[in-house]
Amino acid sequence: MPSLLIALAAAAQAITANPADEARFLRCAELAANNPSAAVVESSNWRISGGGGSAARQCLALAYAALSQ
Repeated sequence: MPSLLIALAAAAQAITANPADEARFLRCAELAANNPSAAVVESSNWRISGGGGSAARQCLALAYAALSQ
């Protein structure tokens, strides 16, 4: 799982124009690895608030993958 997180973090850096979104994605990805249920909540709230774009969706996907959903 850690190598997957590193690859996704690199992808997020390439697609994220906003440095704040990049930092939030990295925190969310870390949360997905350690507490995927909390990462689902975090990434969902991020999307609902209108931020994050594809980075928020990627984090949500990481969380669901970690939960095997």
